[in-house]
Amino acid sequence: MATVNKSEAVAQIASRLKMPKAAVRRVVDELSELLADQLSQGNKVRIGGFASFEVRETSPRRGRNPRTGKPLMIPLKRRVRTVVSKKIKDRIELGVYGTAVLVSEGDPDIVREIREGLEAIGYSLGAGHDVEAALKAVAAKPEAVDFVVVGPFVSEEDYDELSRSLKVNKRTGGLPIARAMATTTTIDRPASFKILPDAVFGEAGELVEVVANEQERWREEKHYFVRQLRLRTPSDPATVEALKGFIERLSEGVLPDETEAYQLASAFKEAVDNAATHGNGSAADALMELYFYEDRNKITFEVSDEGAGFDFESHLAEARDASPDEIARARESEEGGASLGVKLMTVCSDEIEYSEGGSRLKLTKNKP
Repeated sequence: MATVNKSEAVAQIASRLKMPKAAVRRVVDELSELLADQLSQGNKVRIGGFASFEVRETSPRRGRNPRTGKPLMIPLKRRVRTVVSKKIKDRIELGVYGTAVLVSEGDPDIVREIREGLEAIGYSLGAGHDVEAALKAVAAKPEAVDFVVVGPFVSEEDYDELSRSLKVNKRTGGLPIARAMATTTTIDRPASFKILPDAVFGEAGELVEVVANEQERWREEKHYFVRQLRLRTPSDPATVEALKGFIERLSEGVLPDETEAYQLASAFKEAVDNAATHGNGSAADALMELYFYEDRNKITFEVSDEGAGFDFESHLAEARDASPDEIARARESEEGGASLGVKLMTVCSDEIEYSEGGSRLKLTKNKP
């Protein structure tokens, strides 16, 4: 196990920050002086993301000389107690920050720029993967991966395969995806349903800036959410049917009871059908946006459309007054008019909420 001394630490920090070693050494020396000054005055020093330092005193007490056994007085002592931050503890536990970088047959200069840029802010990098290899690398130890970078030469088909595979899997569904793109047309107006990247960058420098700004939030969300994704899709029937198949995969195992999981998937699919048909008139040039997130307590599914809205109040009132037979029918059927669809969503979820004039629907299901 190697020991990093002061000179090596200064050299590494200077390299990462692209600063002169003399300037970094001065900062390190000043930090040491600051700690000594404050702790000697009895003050506690807490540096967020790094560590906290405080002086602990032990009172004078009687003891014995371990060699002679004779009694002696042990004087008051002051010791510095250091507690490292959760960020450092997590990194020690997990080993490294992990990053799966996908650059299919990419320009090696771009791969090098991405690697050097991420290393400068403390990330190790796995590069050069195709989609299959990258998914295996992430699946091997997802807890050690902070985010996935999709390089500029990855095709739309490969990106779709990657993003859908990651987001469906509960072990990787909370990982953010940063994607290199020359244009955002394919996500602004997708030809088929598309999972939106959590960040888009054009050059390696932009990626480093994004990661530096978002890394803390990403880590918090990765630990909080089991899965989360945003998705944009046209409303034509063929795309909607493909999307409903994906929703079924997304809903598998989300609840321990298979029947309840199936019913929840039915409610989600009904929400998509309503938005596509009643909201957007099943038009290929009218878009829907979906937001799915799952934490340890609940599952939430939001759908919004570009239509004029939905007269939800009357349908909600009718759904809440539904008879047992109507509720049973709603559970068993995925077809019918708007009222039956609302009944289905009502009985298969714990909360149903319309907003924005009925063009946005939110369903929530509590976990047992």
